[in-house]
Amino acid sequence: MTKIILYLDAGTELRSSLDPIIETIRTHGYFLTQQKTLIIDHTDEQTFTALNTSKNEFSTGVYYQTAGGILGFITNHSGFHKDILTPFVACSLNVDCIAPITSRSSTTHRFDQSVLSILVHKVGYKVESAERFHGDFGSALELDTNMVIFSRRWHCPKVYASEVVFRHTCTYSPIFRSRHRIKIIHEHIGVHPCGTLTVFKLRSFQIELPVYQVYMILYMIYIFMMSCLYCWSPYVLRFLLSITRIKQRKV
Repeated sequence: MTKIILYLDAGTELRSSLDPIIETIRTHGYFLTQQKTLIIDHTDEQTFTALNTSKNEFSTGVYYQTAGGILGFITNHSGFHKDILTPFVACSLNVDCIAPITSRSSTTHRFDQSVLSILVHKVGYKVESAERFHGDFGSALELDTNMVIFSRRWHCPKVYASEVVFRHTCTYSPIFRSRHRIKIIHEHIGVHPCGTLTVFKLRSFQIELPVYQVYMILYMIYIFMMSCLYCWSPYVLRFLLSITRIKQRKV
């Protein structure tokens, strides 16, 4: 019996029927969608080497990353299993392939997404480029009417937060714990959908930022205010002294 597997990570939000995606999977045997970032800009050098390719092969032309959190395929698609799934699993089990020691953040390396992107482009699989399957806050407003998948990622509000069930203890692989210091989270008592965000509202304007960015902005405002105070204080003092002298002369 043919089965369809569709994987969506927690950062995706369904806006309408999945029928067009299911139809694509039935037609081509798989569904892959594009991201807005380039492979060469967000993939570590060691990952290219581990997958028997090089960064130079992706430097000529425009090779966008394939979304790692939106993936569908038919279970009996032998080509997808051989070309994508098997090497994907093999790379995931090799820390030097999926998470090299030189890859410290998602700004330079996208881990599973980088691996998937390289594998997909090496074999020339079709990747959906329509933004209605991967749009986010930077997408055009007219996409709202026909958006299928919206990439909300960490932004609030989390419309499905009330349905989330956490495990009491979250543990990580010893491989990643030895290379990256990750704090183990214990006992999730409740769901806090906006716990890592601070929301600013000014009339109709709203901005959502991670806490560390809020602190950074506040620090920059503080530096700006202190700089202004330092630069303008001599002029203010001179002005006040001149007023005082004028008053003394009048007396």
